[in-house]
Amino acid sequence: MRVEKFKIARWGNKLEQYFLQYKPQLDKVVYSLLRTDNSEIAQELFFRIQDGDATFADCAKEYSQGIEALTGGLIGPVPLSQPQSAIAQKLGTSKPGQVLPPMKLENWYVILRLEKFIPSLLDDATRKALLNHLFEQWLSEQIQLEPISIVNGNDNCQSLSQPRLSLPLAVSY
Repeated sequence: MRVEKFKIARWGNKLEQYFLQYKPQLDKVVYSLLRTDNSEIAQELFFRIQDGDATFADCAKEYSQGIEALTGGLIGPVPLSQPQSAIAQKLGTSKPGQVLPPMKLENWYVILRLEKFIPSLLDDATRKALLNHLFEQWLSEQIQLEPISIVNGNDNCQSLSQPRLSLPLAVSY
């Protein structure tokens, strides 16, 4: 309870600013992806999907060469920061339902469609997650400045360079 009060006292008034700074990384998307190593097939599938001659899901199930074929190409919801940056950039600027033309990405030709954009909200769950993140960052910095030593039963000292949040914390104010 004291740790939770400490988090709020320390970062509570900066939470909205922090949220706005990192909001793009917290937004989520649901999208469809189809990838193939053949540019002609990718172009043909794009036209079929765009013209309504075939569904994205059917094309992905039959032609996609990744694990997304199992779900008909459907991925998500995932944070917009999770997909490869080129994919995230395209999804971040497209409209729901828009089928994007094939793009070369490493050894693949990728067709994308944004299904749904889910903007992040500063709700209770997000507040708690952000406070926990800020606290863990702060704790890590504190441990780097002054490592914690633990004496085990054999009178040997162990130094911790990374926080072990599973250990009981004693915090005094």
